[in-house]
This record gives sequence, structure tokens and C-alpha cells, in this order.
Amino acid sequence: LVSTSANLSNQPTPEAFAQISPEILKGVDYVVNLQQSLKTPKPSAIIKLSNDGKVKVIRK
Repeated sequence: LVSTSANLSNQPTPEAFAQISPEILKGVDYVVNLQQSLKTPKPSAIIKLSNDGKVKVIRK
């Protein structure tokens, strides 16, 4: 399972690995050791594509 963000509900989205809550890191089975120093100030967009071709924006 891959997540689009690593934050608890109603908490700010971390911009870098170092800002991820220890609670989240302790609760996962594996953390990929890749680009942990990279900063991403803007969260990713999430869209839902339905089988009938409809597009729903869940997060911009």
C-alpha cells in the first residue's frame, strides 16, 4: 500500500521525511529509503477515474 501523504487527520501535510510523525513511522511495516531529503511543499492531486469515464477530483 502506498499513501499520497503521511499525516494524521487534521494535521499539516509534511513537506519532508523528517516532518513525518514518529507515530506514523512506527505504524508501518516498511519505509522506502529513497529521496528522504527531498522537499515537496505541495501535496499531490488525487482523482478518481470511473469505469464509465467520469472523473472526480478528490483533492486538488
